[in-house]
Amino acid sequence: MKRRQAEILLASVILARSTSFLFSKTALEGMGLFELLALRFLLAFFLLALLYGRRLWREVGKSMILRGAVLGTVLYLVMAAEMMALRQSDIYVTAFLENTAFLFVPFFLWAGKGKRISWKTGQAMILMTAGVSLLTVKGAGIHPGALWAMAAAFFYGLFIYLTGLLARRGDGLSLGIWQMGFMGLWNGCSALALGEWAMPSSPSTVTSLLALAFLCTAFGFTFQTVAQQYLSTEEAGFYSGLDPLFASVWGMVFRGENPGLSGGIGAFLVLAGMARARGREDGKIPGPGMGRNHESFGE
Repeated sequence: MKRRQAEILLASVILARSTSFLFSKTALEGMGLFELLALRFLLAFFLLALLYGRRLWREVGKSMILRGAVLGTVLYLVMAAEMMALRQSDIYVTAFLENTAFLFVPFFLWAGKGKRISWKTGQAMILMTAGVSLLTVKGAGIHPGALWAMAAAFFYGLFIYLTGLLARRGDGLSLGIWQMGFMGLWNGCSALALGEWAMPSSPSTVTSLLALAFLCTAFGFTFQTVAQQYLSTEEAGFYSGLDPLFASVWGMVFRGENPGLSGGIGAFLVLAGMARARGREDGKIPGPGMGRNHESFGE
C-alpha cells in the first residue's frame, strides 16, 4: 500500500467511526453499556473471522495473540469511558473531548522514545486545544461527562501510540481482528458480572447495534491498524481530529444538537491545527513511501 492510499484509508476509517457516537447514543437508550459493547465487538470479530479466517489462522501465534490482547484491552478502556461520557453529554462534546487524544500522543512519544515535541507540532496542539475548549465549555462550567471523555482521550492516545509500536510487524489486518475479539471478551465478562444481558428488541436499537458492529467496528477499527503500518504515529493522532468534526455534523442533523457560535469557531481552530500539523515547513507534503519510516512528522 502506498502512503497516499493509507491516508485515504485512515480518513475513511475516521469517517465511518464518527457515526458510532450517533448510533451508540441511540442504542444506549435500550441496552446496557457493556452488553452493547460486547455484542458490537463480538459480532464484528465473528464476521471478520469468517471473511478472513484462512489469513487469520495463518498469522496466528503467541506474539499476535499477545499484541491483540494488549490493544484490545486499551480499546476496552477507551470504549467504556466513551459510553459513560455519552450517557451524560451531547455527541459533539464527547467526540471533541475524546479526540484530544492528539494532545497525548506527542507526550507518549516523548516518554516512550525520548522524541522531542517540535515547534510546529506544538503550534498545532495549541490551536487544536483552543478549538476543543470552545467546543466543550459552556457558561461557567464544563459539560457533564467531560471527565469520562478526557479519560477516553487519554486511553485513545495510548492506543494510537501502542498501535504505532505493535502494528509495524506482522499482518495489520489480523492484529485488528484479534483486538476486536479481546474487546468483545472483556466487555462480555463485564456485562455478565453486572447482570446486563437482555437482548435488544426495538428496531432502532437493533439497527444501531448492527451499524456499530459492521460499519463502525468491522471496518472502522480494524483497518486503522492496516493504515498505520504506512503512516507515522503522530500523523495518525492528528487525523483523529476529523472524527469529532464529522460526529458533530451527525449530532446536529439527526439529534438537533446546537454547538452555537463558539462551536463553529472551535471546529475552525481544530481544522487549522490539523492543517498546521499536516504540512512541512516548506509547505510541501511528504511523498509516497515515506510513511513507514517517517517518524519526524511536523518537523
